[in-house]
Amino acid sequence: MTNDDTQRLSAETWQRVCFHIDGMAIGTSVSTLERAGVFGHLQAATTALEISEIAEKFALKAGYLNLVFRLLELQGYIDRSGDVADGKADISLTSGGRAWIADLTPYRDAPARIEQARALLAGHERRTASLDAAPAEMPHRVRCNVEGAEVAAVMTAFTRDATFDRLVEAAAAGLELGDLPYAAAADVLAQQGWVSIDDNRVRLTEAGHIASQMAPQYFYPASYLATLASVPDLLQGQGDAAMSRAADGTEGHVDRELDIEFSGLVFARTCRVPLFDLVLPLFDDTPLDEQPRAIVDCGAGDGTLLCEVYDAIVTQTARGQALDSHPLVMVGVEYNPVAERVLAERLNALRMPNLVFAGDIGDPEAIAQHLADGGFGADDLLHVSKSVFHNRTYAGTAAGSDAASTGAFVAPGGNLLTAAQVEADLESLFRRWRDGLGRHGMVVVEAHIADAALVAKRLGRSVTTWLEASHGYSNQYLVEAAVHRRVAARAGLQTRGAREFGIEIAGAPMMTIDHYDA
Repeated sequence: MTNDDTQRLSAETWQRVCFHIDGMAIGTSVSTLERAGVFGHLQAATTALEISEIAEKFALKAGYLNLVFRLLELQGYIDRSGDVADGKADISLTSGGRAWIADLTPYRDAPARIEQARALLAGHERRTASLDAAPAEMPHRVRCNVEGAEVAAVMTAFTRDATFDRLVEAAAAGLELGDLPYAAAADVLAQQGWVSIDDNRVRLTEAGHIASQMAPQYFYPASYLATLASVPDLLQGQGDAAMSRAADGTEGHVDRELDIEFSGLVFARTCRVPLFDLVLPLFDDTPLDEQPRAIVDCGAGDGTLLCEVYDAIVTQTARGQALDSHPLVMVGVEYNPVAERVLAERLNALRMPNLVFAGDIGDPEAIAQHLADGGFGADDLLHVSKSVFHNRTYAGTAAGSDAASTGAFVAPGGNLLTAAQVEADLESLFRRWRDGLGRHGMVVVEAHIADAALVAKRLGRSVTTWLEASHGYSNQYLVEAAVHRRVAARAGLQTRGAREFGIEIAGAPMMTIDHYDA
């Protein structure tokens, strides 16, 4: 293949991946609303309809319904107008949305397909025949949408169990169909054109080679299959128990170990270098006695950030040559017991000076006390966090009137939260963290949402719709980069340094790194 051919095939494959993941984001939501008659109601309307009226008419939770309409707005199917920031949006179909609802029947199977994906990811053979019977004229985007969950499960499983590695090594010879962990998975990938099956042998196609390299993109949506299965109940106000965190911190709505694995990959591929640009000078450009004694990562996951930063300090800074006299302790704080266990095991295996304990981003005072008990004062510490502030528990802080985010926010239980409530809640937490910061401050890595019109213009080029679906249904609160920074400033945090990236994905920063001082 020529370079042009490879680039074209890569773009086509990436578009297919994005459409798969878009389908996971909206599938069970669309199925629920279609079965309830919501789309027929919208189609018949001659004027825009209020979300609250639709929620009441169809006995749906207003917060989750607003989220679904936001997701469909990102897909270009819905217009949200009116006072969106105050949760009083009016809803109407776009011209593309009116054409799309003629193809909604395949989405009816979305809940069954999620269960099928869960079975495939667990290594079972259960399949449905509905996709094989789908009309040949089904639009490409819709077909990718409805296939998405099953493909995500197989791509995730084949990456984690090294099946793709074995297929690559086998090259033209391929693998015996019976040598695969489960034969049904080969059919899933054959439908995508990613493997060929001839004479009972499975071979990667050129597109399959490319897709296998993109496979980690499926980890994150695959980790939330349980959440997607709960969507119909959540919309109807019946599934909140499945989304709650148990007393011991375990979660039933997400495969946290898989989610953590994906988060580590994102850090290594995206955040690593810009984070180092902000952190490493603290260990190179100041006297040793004035440098941090510990780095505290709240929401440390599998410890990727701590390990990468420690290795960079050791190999790239003056402090790395003085660790005998000025040791550096890497502190991991985690609310999830699975992550806490994985984190402690990893840091201990690397013989890295460490302290690991349970804690929550929403309780900075308890974290500070635990650190004080360990002999660390505020001025000893550099705090870091990655994508944790948006995962705080909503505290219900009294809201002001000044708000700008266009996101869709849901309180536990499904009630609608306004942008003013979410921004005030974030500001309150920032203030509490500010009060405990020492001279080294806090480096915050955060993901963000973008204007819906910008995202809709770039369909097939990003997985932004999935980002909002997973966070919205699990009661997390992503805001735009500009909103995040404005709220931080309002809370009294000063910016020492900043980085942003992902603008090419959605026309606005999708991730930021800010070094804040009190």
